[in-house]
Amino acid sequence: MNRLVIFLFVVVAGWPGLEIAAAETAPTRPNILFILADDLAWSDLGCYGHPWHETPHLDRFAADGMRFTNGYAPAPICSASRASFMTGKSPARLHFEFVTKEKPGRPQHRGGQLMRSPPYTMNLPLAERTVAERLGDAGYHTAFFGKWHLNAHHGRYLGWSPKHGPQQQGFQTAVEEFGSHPYSYGKGNKPAPITAPGQFPVDSMTNKAAAFLQGKHDAPFFLMASHFYVHTPVKTPCEWLLKKYDKKIPAAAPNRKKQIAYAAFLETLDHYVGQLLAALDASGHRDDTFVVFTSDNGGHPEFTGNGPLRGSKWNLYEGGVRVPFIVRLPQHIPAGTTNSTPVIGYDLLPTFAALADAPVDIAAEKLDGQDLTAVFEKTEQGPDRALYWHFPYYHPEKGYEKAQADIGVNDFAVSQTHPHSAVRSGKYKMLFFHEDQRTELYDLSEDIGEQHNLVQKSPAVANEMRQLLTTYLDDADARLPQPLHTQASTTNTAPTEKPRKPNILFVYTDDQAPWGFGAAGNPQAHTPNIDRLADQGARFTNAFVTTPVCSPARASLMTSRYASEYGILDFIPHPRHKLFDADKQIGLDPRSVTFAEVLKEGGYATGLIGKWHLGDWTAVENRDYHPTQHGFDYFMGLTGGGTTPDDPPLEEHGEVRKFQGLTTDILTDRAISYIKEHAEVPFLLCLNYRAPHGRWLPVADEDWAPYEDLDPILPHPDYPDLDVKLVKRKMREYLASISGVDRNLGRVLRTLDALDIAGDTVVIYTSDHGYNMGHNGIHHKGNGVWATKTRPPTTKNINGKYRPNLYDNSLKVPAIVRWPGVVQPGTVIEDSTTSLDWYPSLVEMAGATLPEQHTVRGRSLVPLLRGESVPGWDQNVYAEYSMINYCRAFMRTYRTPEWKLVRDFLDPARDEIYHLSVDPEERVNLIGEDRPEIHKVIAYLDREIRRNMKHINDPLLKTIQQKPTGVTP
Repeated sequence: MNRLVIFLFVVVAGWPGLEIAAAETAPTRPNILFILADDLAWSDLGCYGHPWHETPHLDRFAADGMRFTNGYAPAPICSASRASFMTGKSPARLHFEFVTKEKPGRPQHRGGQLMRSPPYTMNLPLAERTVAERLGDAGYHTAFFGKWHLNAHHGRYLGWSPKHGPQQQGFQTAVEEFGSHPYSYGKGNKPAPITAPGQFPVDSMTNKAAAFLQGKHDAPFFLMASHFYVHTPVKTPCEWLLKKYDKKIPAAAPNRKKQIAYAAFLETLDHYVGQLLAALDASGHRDDTFVVFTSDNGGHPEFTGNGPLRGSKWNLYEGGVRVPFIVRLPQHIPAGTTNSTPVIGYDLLPTFAALADAPVDIAAEKLDGQDLTAVFEKTEQGPDRALYWHFPYYHPEKGYEKAQADIGVNDFAVSQTHPHSAVRSGKYKMLFFHEDQRTELYDLSEDIGEQHNLVQKSPAVANEMRQLLTTYLDDADARLPQPLHTQASTTNTAPTEKPRKPNILFVYTDDQAPWGFGAAGNPQAHTPNIDRLADQGARFTNAFVTTPVCSPARASLMTSRYASEYGILDFIPHPRHKLFDADKQIGLDPRSVTFAEVLKEGGYATGLIGKWHLGDWTAVENRDYHPTQHGFDYFMGLTGGGTTPDDPPLEEHGEVRKFQGLTTDILTDRAISYIKEHAEVPFLLCLNYRAPHGRWLPVADEDWAPYEDLDPILPHPDYPDLDVKLVKRKMREYLASISGVDRNLGRVLRTLDALDIAGDTVVIYTSDHGYNMGHNGIHHKGNGVWATKTRPPTTKNINGKYRPNLYDNSLKVPAIVRWPGVVQPGTVIEDSTTSLDWYPSLVEMAGATLPEQHTVRGRSLVPLLRGESVPGWDQNVYAEYSMINYCRAFMRTYRTPEWKLVRDFLDPARDEIYHLSVDPEERVNLIGEDRPEIHKVIAYLDREIRRNMKHINDPLLKTIQQKPTGVTP
């Protein structure tokens, strides 16, 4: 039993007249109520000396408990502090030093070396053992209400992720609520003015948390009430509060209008805290509940001065990290006391664990926090230790690189932020700035406002503090900023950062045939940039997809699983199309784990620009299937199919609007902007062009020029009844669309060169599936359309317009990888690969780890790209297509380099077998040949098809019994 529980027994047993009752009924472990404010300054509360803010409930709470005057947040910014609260580790050790947002701010040059910030973390890793998990294992009922901010925004700003939300991190009860905060306003939802004094907006988050407190509890509880207040936007419907503070705040006060709004906003927070404390009183648990109140970081400088402290949110001066810190446990913590011991947010986990008698090994688990229970017993300062902060970023908000350079006291101005770290030990605090190796040293006992730099006056102290910081950052394996566009410095006393992870630019075209570019041997395709990319990298000649239509192919790419495993059988149509079972195909299962999620977990900025087509066409409203739910921080493009080559309706920032111009050019413009904005951090950008999907025209004049007078070479001009004129016209338009992609690819590649990051960037070029253009009498892909003058009759399952198929030209795609320093230029790889292989390849390129909870079907291509021999590489390919739009054809294929069998399990008469080694264009179907050697091959390939279906648990397998035509029963 730990010492605090012993302490509790002693005190309870000492209560007059309660010795027996205590022994029979008093809990041995207290409940825990953790109330967290957002962006609340150290000096904001009345109990911390603010001259006009009224916070009666928090002042009364402080009078009943212990108020720390040296309480600190682990970081000067939201997510990093919250991750530290949850884990007991510093943000530096967690590698979670930033917020879960799109990107860090731009560098601001002020001297020294411009720095490249380390990659940022978008989700609290599931491997981290949180305080909720520990307390839950110790028998506590754990609950969370309010602002999480420990995963990438899911569906909306600050939305919880179904994979990284509170319930995945140990909270048994979790309620996602904005409450009355202005985040909840939305369009047309602004609350009515409140004029009656003493009235506040109803806050659903607070009400639900209060209901939890007053509910029946068969076990001790841990409740975290994480308020959105007083984070911007600072708006209130309480007109009576605005009038009160308009009278109370001096006319000469700086930034007076915002201070009035902020004071009203803060009093609203105080009211909600009062509601929670009142609910706790009403529950009868006031005396056996440990309550702590603090903030995630200092105040926003435009609304509160943070004085007498220097700085604010976003920097490591005292105003950015010193925060209110108040605790209460009646009869155990002396009421009305103050304590000057420096304490910090990462102390909460060890402290909560001690209260709950939950096992924690601080040293073995490399936790940074300390158990504060002994400190609560005293009013004098506890033992000294060093506290550390690490913020290796520039200002996180856009536009603030133009802010003032100087950080002042009570100046109500946003200032620049530069990569820096800090340490406090005893009365001294030192800040270290990574750009110019500058240090600042302050004696906080004499200079709480950090105005007098003592580096020159006390060099020995400065050196000692610098060594403390360096040693700690080394021990924590902290991620350090590196000089921009240069090799890592060898002169820093801080440890050297690991090599930067490569950027990954994944260019994904739509409907591009394996023959649709010059380097593939097509003399009529004008594709100089694609060809140059192939010359500079590796080109795969046998790259296949697993389903030859859009949505299933994209699902397989993103997950390394067969699309039938997710029930995505055919392209997801627009709602206005009534096509067989299409209503059953809604989107990519939110429970899947995409490669974008893995790379985001590994610190990558992740963006998708262009065509998604893995959610219904209203994904902007139905957010469960939106790209931002599948690992992408940023999305701009088409949630549905999107076949518009010009003036497209595109979504960006959750709103759809019509853009003017060629779709491919517009997507490229945004991709170039994204690359420029993320040049300082590793990024994954999926540039998903909708070209060369039909409609192909219009295109730019320069893209049409090579084909205007072209007489296209057709693959099968002798196909019976082929409409040659039609196919030639389509071929010209199709190649012109590819040239438009090629021209824009060149723009992107030149951007990488101009930013000097081409050498740090893996460029991958491929397509969702192939395309036929007169091949075997059809055009289109797996849902081929006859290009003949006459068409077969319509049958029960097959519309006569269509030719469902699994031809190689539908399944094969371009595949090019340029990876400077790894891939030998001009490499040609003939091994068979599939789109399933991109997922593990990207993960390996990024230095990430495949997720344990997600089965990956593909193989990493990295050994092949490195030129390594891979014994036993399977050259066979399994693919599928259950066509349910326009026709019904449930096809599966197994392909070896020599033979290929295609089964249609709805109609064996449509089965096909091709002898690829002598008929690579699949022009002669041998399924009806009565030859023993063919029967033997068919039987083997059919067994392989069924084996693969069983391996992936294909639901079709349960409904089929028949053998293919030509197989003897």
